[in-house]
Amino acid sequence: MGEKCIHGNPSGIDNAVATHGGAVMFQRMEESMPSVRTSMRNLPPLNLLLTNTKVPRKTANLVAGVSNLVTDYPKTSGLILEAMESIAREAYNLMIRPFLDQDSKRRLMELIRINHGLLVALGVSHPSLERVKALCDQLHIGETKLTGAGGGGCAITLLDDDLLTDVRFTELKKKFDNEGFETFKTTLGGKGVGLLTPTDAELIDILTTKDFKAFTNRDQIEDNIGCSSVDAWRYW
Repeated sequence: MGEKCIHGNPSGIDNAVATHGGAVMFQRMEESMPSVRTSMRNLPPLNLLLTNTKVPRKTANLVAGVSNLVTDYPKTSGLILEAMESIAREAYNLMIRPFLDQDSKRRLMELIRINHGLLVALGVSHPSLERVKALCDQLHIGETKLTGAGGGGCAITLLDDDLLTDVRFTELKKKFDNEGFETFKTTLGGKGVGLLTPTDAELIDILTTKDFKAFTNRDQIEDNIGCSSVDAWRYW
């Protein structure tokens, strides 16, 4: 219900995946037919860079803009949407394989690049998102596309596996910081939300008092509740 208040008519997969983990392929059908949701299990490990441009946008407005484009240019926009559906299905077929070899990952990166171009054609990109893509392309970090509704918000970059400790990655992080972007390293298909319970008695006492409110940033919270030392855990 919270997502409906913000997005208008969401698919529901954002909160489903965030809660349960994994990945989902979703297809909204005609009004008389139910939507199709296909769970994807045993995903290969894919290192992603999630970059928040911190540019606010209203998803419902962006969706309405695409709807207007479809109405005004039905044939052209229809071909774009068909191409995007083809990309999604081809990416799905690559990602459900037991092993994702280098050739398959190269193809997946190409699909990401093509998909972003089609989203630009639909008018849902933003100069900040194009800046993220340009910086990643300049340093040959991987392939980048906008995510979500676009118009600001976040971009994702599929990284080469050896770039997480590469000097280019460090340079990119500095450039993003200078632009005011916020960057997170993550892996596609995580386990979803969970509860990390502190065992230290003094720590538990801190978390049940007003002292918690004295923390000034997320790093302080993560250090004090203990999740900064546990792989893949973040406080939100």
